[in-house]
Amino acid sequence: MACPAIRSVFAVTASSTVARVYLLVVFGLLVWAGIDAYAVDHADSSFAAVFPMLATLPLSLLAIIVPDSAVLYLVVIVIAALGNAVLLAHFGRPRKGQANDLRNRRVAS
Repeated sequence: MACPAIRSVFAVTASSTVARVYLLVVFGLLVWAGIDAYAVDHADSSFAAVFPMLATLPLSLLAIIVPDSAVLYLVVIVIAALGNAVLLAHFGRPRKGQANDLRNRRVAS
C-alpha cells in the first residue's frame, strides 16, 4: 500500500489543471515519437525522441546515465514527467490568501 504522503502528493497533482495538461502534452509527444520510430521509414535518424526529453527537462537528464535502451528511455521520461507535474502542481496552486484574490478584483473603469 502506498504511503499517505505519496498519495496526497499525487492527489494534488491530479487535481491541478496545469499538471494534467502538461502530462497530456508529454504523452502526446511520446506517442508521436513512438509512431515516428516504429511506423515511419527514415533514410537516416529522426529527432522525434528528443522532443519528449526536452519537454521533461531538467529531470530527464537522468537519461544520460542510463544504458541505451528504449524501455529505460521511456521509464526515465515518464518519471521525469511525473516529477515535473508534481512541481507544476505545487508551484501552480494559489498561496494562502490568494485563492479568491482574482475573483475579488474589479476592473477599474
